[in-house]
Amino acid sequence: MHSSIAVANELYKIHRRKRIGLLPLRRILKYIHICDVMCYAFYERKLVEELTMYCQFGPMYEGLMREMEGFGNRDLSCELTLPRYNIDGEFVGRFIPSIKEKLFLELIENVYDIFSQKTDKELMDFVLLASMPVGLAKKEKAMYVTMKHIKKSSSLLKEETEKNKILLVK
Repeated sequence: MHSSIAVANELYKIHRRKRIGLLPLRRILKYIHICDVMCYAFYERKLVEELTMYCQFGPMYEGLMREMEGFGNRDLSCELTLPRYNIDGEFVGRFIPSIKEKLFLELIENVYDIFSQKTDKELMDFVLLASMPVGLAKKEKAMYVTMKHIKKSSSLLKEETEKNKILLVK
């Protein structure tokens, strides 16, 4: 599993390669959530190691929100870094987390290609669908998305994807 920051960095690299302009944090959070759910639906593996919190604006990831503190709802304009510590716990610098597995990189790019075409409202509506983990958590008035939500959503999404022939994985 990977940090939400590593997934955000991969999304940023894709966005920089394909589009002009910056990538808003509000969209990154939704893309990460969709990537995580689709990864579980197709590979039965979570992509993001952190718990997904639900708030009125959609999914939130603690690690990403901590690193983006002070950015507000602004755009991501560079890759994010994390602190690195030596074995004694002493700070030795920062590093840029990334993802190396081709399988995950393709899934992230496919999700980006499909959902970057959506408006903010369409993206939020998708994330809050009753069949998505955040939608399920919202319905239960839960603060966090649990594996129960992800498993239920994954089976529903896999059926829907196959029915509508949406290509998210190659």
